[in-house]
Amino acid sequence: LSRALAEPPPPPLRARTLLALSEAEAAVGDAAALDHLDRALELIADPRERAEALLRAGWAIIKLAGGYPKAADVFERGLRELGERDEALADRLWSAYLGAALVDPVRGEEAQAQVRSLQRRSSETLTGAEHGLFSALALAGAFAGSSHEDVRQLAERALAEGRLLADEGPESFGYWNAVGCLSWADALEAAVRTCDAALEETRRRGAIVTAAQCYYARSWPNFWMGNLAEAVADAQAAVDGWSGDWGMYLPAAVYWLVVARIERDELEAAAGALDYPHPERYRG
Repeated sequence: LSRALAEPPPPPLRARTLLALSEAEAAVGDAAALDHLDRALELIADPRERAEALLRAGWAIIKLAGGYPKAADVFERGLRELGERDEALADRLWSAYLGAALVDPVRGEEAQAQVRSLQRRSSETLTGAEHGLFSALALAGAFAGSSHEDVRQLAERALAEGRLLADEGPESFGYWNAVGCLSWADALEAAVRTCDAALEETRRRGAIVTAAQCYYARSWPNFWMGNLAEAVADAQAAVDGWSGDWGMYLPAAVYWLVVARIERDELEAAAGALDYPHPERYRG
């Protein structure tokens, strides 16, 4: 794709080539994906295509550095540009926006009120994307100290028996928020199963960064269940997969790798695990 871009492609295909290149770069953790997305947006005139690209850009911003406020800006821009042209895409952008806005100090309170309004609706009336909003609500409840049962129920409602994964794919941060909430709510076996389902889909797509997310999310429920060998293997696979530019949860994966090795009395290996790729990015 890089060679195709350098040829260069004829103008009508340039934006499409840039988008394909950015998607491939994102799959292997190359931060150049953001630049190529920005360049594609300069060339895309169709509002729906621009909104789809903005959704990808927001997810990429979160994966690269956990930039939720900036991602919320991007998702909000996508909603404005899309208007009423595509209800399903609007739902995905709205879900992504509220998920990012909930952890933004400026937008958090308003976003939580908007998400809670969905609780009063029956599950049968929600789209797959709207189900993803419950992951944001579950996350907010976990951070606020809600009961583990309430958090678990919200996370399960978000996952909707596989519907969220089918609709948004394993790149969706709404999906991973819900998986994390299952672990925090002590639904450990369910958390592992949801990771397994996402990992199967990720392997089919060949997405290294998303596979690292799967391994990381599975490492801590495995640790809490006492599956220490599995926890070590998963955490190590996550660290290895995040050796590129993208690694939002890299320090957390290192944490689970270290504590699992300590529990296995592998102290030298635990100390060695602290020498992970580019730790200076996550300090200060």
